[in-house]
Amino acid sequence: NLQHRCQVHNCKDFASDIEFVYEERTKTSKAKTVIRHVGDPDDLILNTARMHDAKHMQGLRVPVQPLDMNLAILEGAAREIRMCSDTTSGASMTSTAAHRPRRRGTRG
Repeated sequence: NLQHRCQVHNCKDFASDIEFVYEERTKTSKAKTVIRHVGDPDDLILNTARMHDAKHMQGLRVPVQPLDMNLAILEGAAREIRMCSDTTSGASMTSTAAHRPRRRGTRG
């Protein structure tokens, strides 16, 4: 789906210029305004949002780099530890007491 770059060229629709809508090759009483394109008529963009067939999109896709699963797990765990240690107001995450739930009626 190619479309003219109207925003760049300041194309305007003119209320005085109308054309009648055809439905099944029959002219109706419905009318629409006509857009007058200015500038380079070949200055077009590809509207990929309107494309429904994947075969047209395959040439535009960027190859995906596979993740190193071990590295992803290590980086995720390190990020989680950093976030937890930042929110515990200086308490060390290596302390097991910080992770152990408190029993009722006991201290510490």
